[in-house]
Amino acid sequence: MGETNPGLDAIYSCVGEDEAWEVPPQNLSVIKRLGSGNFGHVDKAMAIGIPGFPGQVTVAVKTLKATAQEKDKTDFLTELNLMKSLRPHPHVVRLIGCCTRQAGELSNHLAIIFEYLPYGDLLGYLRRSRGHEDWYCSGDLRPPSRLVSKDLVKFAWMIADGMAFLAANKCVHRDLAARNVLVGEHNTCKISDLGLARDVSQDIYTRTSSARLPVKWMPPESLLYGQSSSASDVWSYGIVLWEIFTIGDSPYPGVKSKGIPRMLREGYRMPKPPHVGDALYFVMLRCWQEDPDERPTFDELCDNMQALQQDEKVG
Repeated sequence: MGETNPGLDAIYSCVGEDEAWEVPPQNLSVIKRLGSGNFGHVDKAMAIGIPGFPGQVTVAVKTLKATAQEKDKTDFLTELNLMKSLRPHPHVVRLIGCCTRQAGELSNHLAIIFEYLPYGDLLGYLRRSRGHEDWYCSGDLRPPSRLVSKDLVKFAWMIADGMAFLAANKCVHRDLAARNVLVGEHNTCKISDLGLARDVSQDIYTRTSSARLPVKWMPPESLLYGQSSSASDVWSYGIVLWEIFTIGDSPYPGVKSKGIPRMLREGYRMPKPPHVGDALYFVMLRCWQEDPDERPTFDELCDNMQALQQDEKVG
């Protein structure tokens, strides 16, 4: 037997509290791999015996690689517990079930089962809509046509709506980016990948590890002091707006991640893309206020995006 990890053991014990989520591994049949990250895979699969889903249902299954470390397992189970605690929301990916037990014991092969969204991640969706094939995570379906401004504003509103729900539930995402938003039928956008998210009872979460960080999406207080809050997610949302309205460009083009903290400390903000209207760029700049208290809330951003949906001059 290996050494025990008290923190991981505590999370395991919480996972076992609700057996209703458990799905026997033999009820899953993997169809194909959708994507891989540093520590895990996501597969498309068919599932049977899912409570509330009669017959077969197509799902996405997230698993850890065999090389995953204890920290990765902790983040994985933290994501699962957080998803269990959230009621379903139209703009947050829905948890379907999990595989954490085998023969009554805690399993070494963990899996989280999510609803399947056929268009893949928003970053790839945007890039493929303009003919680029270098998408981040492939979906089965292609965008039906080139996107217009109102499509983009609707994406932005749905993301703000999903994030407002998470903020209301004291959940800080910490990795909001177009690659972590999935697209379903009717161009519905849903927040996904809560692996870095934290359920916080206080307003600010302080990072204590040196994990790989999404630097170009992070605000100064996170980069310099390791602090995250809903206002930090708002900064990231401003970067997502930039991704959306440049149809999938990479933020801070031509700049390496290691140079970002110094640039932000000196007050640099990405300039307005030529085709983006002043009103939309003003929203981005508000998201990028240095003082977190000066940034809008996600509820305000929902209102902003709803107003822009009525305005033809968004981009």
